[in-house]
Amino acid sequence: MHGAAAGRGASWRLLLRRVIILAAGVALLGCGRKTDVKPPEFAAPEALHSVGARNVGAGIRVSWERPRRCADGSPLRDLAAFRVERSIAGGPFETIAKLAVSDRDRFRQIRRFRYLDEAVATGERYRYRVFSYTVDGLISEVSNVVEVVRELAPGVAATPGEETR
Repeated sequence: MHGAAAGRGASWRLLLRRVIILAAGVALLGCGRKTDVKPPEFAAPEALHSVGARNVGAGIRVSWERPRRCADGSPLRDLAAFRVERSIAGGPFETIAKLAVSDRDRFRQIRRFRYLDEAVATGERYRYRVFSYTVDGLISEVSNVVEVVRELAPGVAATPGEETR
């Protein structure tokens, strides 16, 4: 009986060993991530280099092109929002707008975005920059900075009490 019990113990150990090996194999193969893990700074949107600003009748229009790539060069598929910042007369930058991107799943996506800054004064110097965000909250590096002096657009009359320069 002692020999039969020893045989059953060896069978259990062999079975247990096989179950552990099988479980380890399933755990390794069942990982949900199918690509290499990227550091957040590589998965963030590329910095915008196309920010521009110009005087229009109602204020200063800031515009920029949609970022198409992540910082590492891979396609950007999860663009979520933009943050527009302004500096007045060389002062610190402050956020003036957050714009959501709602066309992420569309076949035809917006290529150029715009923001109209109406809270401007004639003769004042303004600087603008824009950041983009992913759905996960990863933020791009700072865009190019543009500077513009508020002037009345051609063909627009000054409002009473507003000086022109």
